[in-house]
Amino acid sequence: PGYSVEIVGYADKLTGSSKRNMYVSKLRVEAVVNRMIELGVPTDLISSNYVGDTQQPFSENDLNRVIVCTVK
Repeated sequence: PGYSVEIVGYADKLTGSSKRNMYVSKLRVEAVVNRMIELGVPTDLISSNYVGDTQQPFSENDLNRVIVCTVK
């Protein structure tokens, strides 16, 4: 009780087109959200977003093939 989880999916800029990277980051987010639900996290506590390669949280390209999960 008293928490929420935010999931954001990313993709690196050097692999694939922007459209493909958006799709890949969406699949990553869906996989994590589905697993969290399987593990018992209530769906109303999970928010998610995917940004493809429009944002790069890390300076090293390959590290941007990532999901960032924040518990608030």
